[in-house]
Amino acid sequence: GSGVSFALMLLRLAVLQQPTSGNAVSDKSTGMVVEMLLEEKPQLVSSATTKSMAWCVLSNAVGSKNPPNWFDGLSESTNEKFLRLIDLALNDGNPTSDASSSQTDI
Repeated sequence: GSGVSFALMLLRLAVLQQPTSGNAVSDKSTGMVVEMLLEEKPQLVSSATTKSMAWCVLSNAVGSKNPPNWFDGLSESTNEKFLRLIDLALNDGNPTSDASSSQTDI
């Protein structure tokens, strides 16, 4: 619900302010967001707002100067996870898919 959305808003700010060297807390936190989306936990990402904030957190993490370890394209398992995220993001943004059918048109 809204508590998860607010937590994701704060996490997004933390990701934006992360140090230039490795940050295990940010890696773990953003990794949890990845798992939350990939496992499609309806109790955590039940609203379009929460899902949007999760995508914001991940886009900020991937675009940062020090991307998280789960984004390391050198490892086959992390590369597969990232490709699954891309597929999910495309599906979430597709207005004709079942996943986005609960969203209202603007």
